[in-house]
Amino acid sequence: MDETKKDDYTIARENWQRYQYGRDRGHKTYVALASRLEEFYMGGGRQWSTADRAAVEASGRPCIEINTIFPAVNTAIGEQIKSRADIAFKPRNSETDQQTADMLSKISRQICDDIKYPWLESQIYADGMIQQHGFIDVFIDFDRDALGVISGEDIDPLDVIIDPDAQGYDPRTWTDVIRVKWMTLDKIEQMFGKKKALEVEQRGKSTTDSTVEELTYRNSFGDANSIFFGSQWENGGIVQYLVIYRQHHRHVMSDVLINPNGRIEAADLYSPEEAAQMLQQGHIQDKRIIKKVRWTVSTGDVLLHDSWSPYRTFSIVP
Repeated sequence: MDETKKDDYTIARENWQRYQYGRDRGHKTYVALASRLEEFYMGGGRQWSTADRAAVEASGRPCIEINTIFPAVNTAIGEQIKSRADIAFKPRNSETDQQTADMLSKISRQICDDIKYPWLESQIYADGMIQQHGFIDVFIDFDRDALGVISGEDIDPLDVIIDPDAQGYDPRTWTDVIRVKWMTLDKIEQMFGKKKALEVEQRGKSTTDSTVEELTYRNSFGDANSIFFGSQWENGGIVQYLVIYRQHHRHVMSDVLINPNGRIEAADLYSPEEAAQMLQQGHIQDKRIIKKVRWTVSTGDVLLHDSWSPYRTFSIVP
């Protein structure tokens, strides 16, 4: 069914149901495991479970912990830092040349330096070593530059829900990927407008899922494993709402541009001026059913954003 024919409430509810499906089909289990693995890495008494600690202390014995995991993992992270690979381009066919390859290599180095990619790479490598998953979000940032600049952000693996039915590591084979965020009304208003923030506030307390146990963990500078319930949470007078950022594939009939080598791309990825120039260079305009990325953002039952992604692929990279 075409999303444009659905009302906002229906789209938001479907987004929420997909979040619940991914959460219940393995993400809860993963969160519990990843949190336990992080405790083993951090040490400081965290390697003992509450039940084991109580049993040992009840017998009059001390809970001794010798953390050999922390230095072992840090040694592996050090090896990754030492053996980082540089990105370089080489010409592979008659349509390319060394000068173009050298220019692309310099541009990629500039981008990596700008987004501090070596640090991000080590961060997601550490997340993978400790918690089995590591992610980086690559996107165009318009906050730093009005024309937009490439930016990158490392994401807490506990906030990312992978398509539970996926079978491959390549995100192109996934149906969707979800990132959850806890946001205040001020942040929602800043991102999506005052009208949406007011709608979230009005519906938030009456949402049908406000009494459902969500069991959502968050890593922060406060308690490492705070547990939240429902689609909103209040602490210290500040109310935060669970916001679901979902990127999902859809197969739709679209205008496409086919280059002389046969590569097919959606025409709406380019401006009219760029498309006209590509047609002059030998591209062919056609209509095809292609796979595109839809970006849907919602709370429990309020749709905040729903449109086609400006990117060819998911912005979240594992």
